[in-house]
Amino acid sequence: MHIPATTEISLLTHAPQSTERALISRLAGLAFASLVPAVFWCAIIGLFAKWLGFGLSTTALAVIGGVIAVFLFAVCAPFMLRTPSATLNAEEREALTD
Repeated sequence: MHIPATTEISLLTHAPQSTERALISRLAGLAFASLVPAVFWCAIIGLFAKWLGFGLSTTALAVIGGVIAVFLFAVCAPFMLRTPSATLNAEEREALTD
């Protein structure tokens, strides 16, 4: 049985996804991951304050929501914006050298 030898790596023959499109989708996911929880918690805080008998102003809720969104953005950005291709390239290089 003869197996043909090739120097071609199958992963490199496919066209990579556009980096601009990947960045846009990651930024959209990051915006969703930081804004939706911020809005949710602002609503909960506003309802809880109203239930206790004092209402918070719209400005106070906006500031609270902004702080929550910025915090989540800072925490989530390193995880969601990293490029997995660097890790894959390192693993491919290591596999080729073995």
